[in-house]
Amino acid sequence: MNNSNFTPDWLSPTGESILCNAFFDDAEAISKRIGVSKRFLLCLTEGIEEINENLAERLAAQFGGTSSFWIKREELFRERLNTLVMKGDPRASRLWLKQFPITEMVKRGWITITDDLESQVESCLNFFGVETPSELRLSYFSRGTQLAFRTSPTYTSRMGSLFSWIRQSERTSGGDSVSEFSPYRLQSSIDELRSLTLYRKPKDFLPKIKSILASCGVIFVSIKQVSGCPVSGATFQRGDGTPMIVQSFRFKSDDHFWFTFFHELGHLLLHDLSDGFFEGVEEETCKEYEANEFAALTLIPEAYGEQLTHCVSSKYSVARFARRIGLAPGIVVGQLQHQGLIRRNSYNFLKTRYSAADIQEH
Repeated sequence: MNNSNFTPDWLSPTGESILCNAFFDDAEAISKRIGVSKRFLLCLTEGIEEINENLAERLAAQFGGTSSFWIKREELFRERLNTLVMKGDPRASRLWLKQFPITEMVKRGWITITDDLESQVESCLNFFGVETPSELRLSYFSRGTQLAFRTSPTYTSRMGSLFSWIRQSERTSGGDSVSEFSPYRLQSSIDELRSLTLYRKPKDFLPKIKSILASCGVIFVSIKQVSGCPVSGATFQRGDGTPMIVQSFRFKSDDHFWFTFFHELGHLLLHDLSDGFFEGVEEETCKEYEANEFAALTLIPEAYGEQLTHCVSSKYSVARFARRIGLAPGIVVGQLQHQGLIRRNSYNFLKTRYSAADIQEH
């Protein structure tokens, strides 16, 4: 009997190997050993979540083998999953689709589906502009979007959700025309962009942001986050190499929106975008610290640092200081809270809150 062409149709998620190596540990003990939530561990065992380099190192330390063994095990499983999806295997198709927030994508009009599994897979592939699951992985990984997950210590983000959010931002920006990227022009536009913090309504400041950034060669898109992807903002290169900033209005307040915005601008001006930056899903790195510092000093320049510490006595002193430096008072409150100069619940009424109606895809 010739077994040289034997190609079994079973699937064995890498997470099953974790359970085999954990012996008698329960799910809670295993999750603590490798530093993930029980929900994430369950998704690993089902094949919904992926093992990345960071987690592979933890698995090697806890259960043996090498990190390269766990990465290879994951790669083989993904290759097999993708192959079976293209063969129309029902179990593989259901598992592959679980990676994405399908219900939410349908509700928001990103895709349309029927009850037929093959048509659902096809709709997802069409959404991403690819023909196969393998092409989808290659398309996004080759652009460095895996960095956010490779460095994430908490594993709260689902890769399929992040991919969906990024892809919709690209689709939204499809018709946008921008100039050639000019860091000099962008740097020169900082004061004009900062002045937009005084606008209370997104419908008033978002078009102006888009226009100013377009003249600097940058695409700007605002798109609400999707479930499983607690991202506040992102900076990366679109498929054609054009720099993009995408924001989600995650916390629906002006202090968070504008700090995130200037944080993303900091990445554009200070860092190489080949890997991309995703706020809300990454751990604090040197580049993240630099972008944070850029945002903080853009909003409240160093020359006003001492005055900032003296404006905490009342809401009136905060408002006067904000007026003096040309900034919305809510943003000053956010910085005071971040620096520990006031409590997190102090003066929050000075912040501008955005409603769901304010947050449309632009």
